[in-house]
Amino acid sequence: MRAIIFAILMMLLVVVSNKAMAAAWLVLGNVAANGGFTFYADMTSITKNGNTVKMWVLEDFKTAQTSIASKPFHSGKLQYEYDCKYKQHRILAFTGFSGNMGNGEVVHSFPESESDKWLQIKPESVGEVLWKFACG
Repeated sequence: MRAIIFAILMMLLVVVSNKAMAAAWLVLGNVAANGGFTFYADMTSITKNGNTVKMWVLEDFKTAQTSIASKPFHSGKLQYEYDCKYKQHRILAFTGFSGNMGNGEVVHSFPESESDKWLQIKPESVGEVLWKFACG
């Protein structure tokens, strides 16, 4: 009986460890706007190519936000591309989740093919914090 319990606990530990290693979310800041949210960078997702850097970001909201499809979401994962030389960024992908920390149902998403145009980074903004971290 102990061997079975031990085996089950070991399997659970492996599953939890794999999920934890999937993304290494690092808190980069908190914002009071939009009901308040915390934003994170995924340390394992950072890829550099010349003057550009791609990185996944998680925004975790204290109150529900409304998606383009008019569905509430409590967190969103975004893939940004940063131009380190010209201090600009664009969103390559977005997924909004019904729960916090990227959990729950997907309520809205768009893939890389619908990426936004390059936007200048505004001084003292969340975008600037993320750009500095990515390009640091």
